[in-house]
Amino acid sequence: ELNGKKVKNVIDLSTRIAATNPGTKVTLTILRDGKRKKVPVVLGEYPEKEALAATTGKEKAKKLGFTVENLTRENRSRLDIPRDVEGVVVTRIERGSIAAQAGLDVGDVILKVNRKPVKNVREFQEIISSLKPGDPIALYILRGQQKLFVAFRIPEE
Repeated sequence: ELNGKKVKNVIDLSTRIAATNPGTKVTLTILRDGKRKKVPVVLGEYPEKEALAATTGKEKAKKLGFTVENLTRENRSRLDIPRDVEGVVVTRIERGSIAAQAGLDVGDVILKVNRKPVKNVREFQEIISSLKPGDPIALYILRGQQKLFVAFRIPEE
């Protein structure tokens, strides 16, 4: 629970946290060893070096508030991503960005953008750069062992 209200899933929790100002005191109810425990928390802010808004270096992509990189042997191993998976991995999320609000998370592997398969950063950039402000964007992602959609609109300029 977050402040006494049930949390549906990780996306719900991260979205609600991202929408809350730094310095806000919240109470998390957690399960530890089968027992409910209330934990008071003061929300912080990412250090400046962690808070970035660039996806591809292009203005449209910057507004999305996340960065991606190609899948490498190293990040596949670290994130336990199977070798047969093709896509780009989310490496950073800007707090409060449209992507954070939609529930995108670091470590998510973007498999498709608007139903178009993505194999590398170049293909990701090509698709994103073709979108206009207000256009919908649906990301088909792999998170752990689950495949799901994260959708939002390209922010207005």
